[in-house]
Amino acid sequence: MSTFMADLILVTSNNFSWVVTVHLAKVIEKNIIRLLKQVTTSIADDVAESLVAVRRKSEGLGAELMDAILENIRLAKETGRAVCQDTGLLMIKLVIGSDFPLRVNEILKAVVRGVSEGTKGIPLRPNVVDLVSGKNTGTNIGERSPWFSIGVAEGEVLEVSVMAKGGGSEVACRALSTPPSIGFKIAAELAIDVIAEHGFNSCPPLFIGIGLGGTLATAAEIAYESLLRPVGLRHWSSRVSEYEEYLIELANKLDIGPGGLGGGPTVADVHIETAAHHPACMGIAVVVNCWALRRGKLRVFPDGSVEFFRYRLGGGEWVRP
Repeated sequence: MSTFMADLILVTSNNFSWVVTVHLAKVIEKNIIRLLKQVTTSIADDVAESLVAVRRKSEGLGAELMDAILENIRLAKETGRAVCQDTGLLMIKLVIGSDFPLRVNEILKAVVRGVSEGTKGIPLRPNVVDLVSGKNTGTNIGERSPWFSIGVAEGEVLEVSVMAKGGGSEVACRALSTPPSIGFKIAAELAIDVIAEHGFNSCPPLFIGIGLGGTLATAAEIAYESLLRPVGLRHWSSRVSEYEEYLIELANKLDIGPGGLGGGPTVADVHIETAAHHPACMGIAVVVNCWALRRGKLRVFPDGSVEFFRYRLGGGEWVRP
C-alpha cells in the first residue's frame, strides 16, 4: 500500500470516528433532556396504578388527599409541567456496553450538557447549592452533582437510568452498620422507626427502598437502585420477597395515611436489594421516597437509535419513541 493511500485511510477513519462521536453525543444530550422531561412531568404507569390502588383503600381525608394527588398527576401530564415543584437532585446510573463507540468522558459530558439544557428548557427547578459558597449554581450541575454510578456490561448498548430525588423525603433517609446476625431484624426496626418518625412529613403514600449488605456505601447505593425496579416486582429471592411484603404490612399498621392524614395506606411499596457482606458487619440503608417516585430509563445504540423503558405494574418493556 502506498504512503498516500495509508494516510488517506487514516484520515477517513479518524473523520468517521469524529462524526460518530459528535452524533452519538448529540443523541445522548437530546434524549437526556427528553428523559428528564418525562421523569419530572409524568408519573410512570406502575406508580400511577399503585396510587390508584391506595385511593381504593382510603377513606375520609386520606381519600380526599389521594384524589388531589391523582388530579395533580393528570394536570401535570396534560400541561407538561413538573408533577412537583421540587424537581429534586438528579442521580444517574450509567451501564456502558464494552463495545459502545463512545468514551466514558464523552458520555459524561453529553449527559451533563443534557441536564444543564434541560434545566433551562423543561424547565427544572435549580436545586444544586455549592457547599462551600452557599450559592445555587442555577444549572443543576455542581460538585459531584448529578451523582453518577457507572458500570460496564458486555455488548454495545448504553443504558441510562435517572432518578429525581426530592428534598422532603430525602431528609428521612437513614443508614447504619450492624452485625449480620441481626441485620434483618435491625433493618425492619430502622425502616419502621424512620416511617413512624418522618413519614408524615415525607408526602405519603411512600415508596421505600432498602439496601442490605456490603459496606454502608454499598447499602445506600443499592437502596436507591431498588427504587428503579418496577413497583410490585418482588425480589428474586423468596425469603427477601416475603420480607418486602411483611414490611409493607407492618408499615401500614402505623396508619399515618396519605399526606399524614390517616384513612389509608402509608406505604405503597417496599423494595429491597441485597449484597454479600463481611463476616463481622453489614450495611443497612433505608431510602424514603414520596408518592412522586420519579425515575426513568433510556437505551442508546451505536446507530443513534434509542429506546425508553415503559414501566408497568410488576414489569415493563423497552419501546422505541
